[in-house]
Amino acid sequence: MPLFSKRFTLAGRLVGDLLFGQAPLFELSRAVDNYAIGGSNGVRGVPAQRYSGKVKVLGNAEIRARVVDFHLFGKPFTLGAAAFFDGGRVWADTSSHPELDGKTFGLKYGIGGGPRLMSGSAFVLRADVAWSPDATPIGAYIIAGECF
Repeated sequence: MPLFSKRFTLAGRLVGDLLFGQAPLFELSRAVDNYAIGGSNGVRGVPAQRYSGKVKVLGNAEIRARVVDFHLFGKPFTLGAAAFFDGGRVWADTSSHPELDGKTFGLKYGIGGGPRLMSGSAFVLRADVAWSPDATPIGAYIIAGECF
């Protein structure tokens, strides 16, 4: 959704994942082909593969800014930046297991930002730095493509 002008965008997503039966162990930390809570495409700032369970919910919100447009080697580029807040929660199963899930709200979150280099409308190179109470001391990611 555009904010203020065409140069600022508010982007967000909400993801839920529910596994039934005897799910394979490697699927318990994943949602939408990525790690749910942690990693560069889930809750940034939280180490990947640390939280596993059959029920996962996560959300991401970003404010993206297009700072300057320029041409290099005859191709259009845009230098931008993003600020984000990611959060999520994992539960062991669909029934209550306080010994595994804890007795508190249990939200895992990360706050951060980073530059974006865009080429045309299809390629984005991003470098994100995220702080989370679970990170030691921060998480850093350099990856091609937006988180969502």
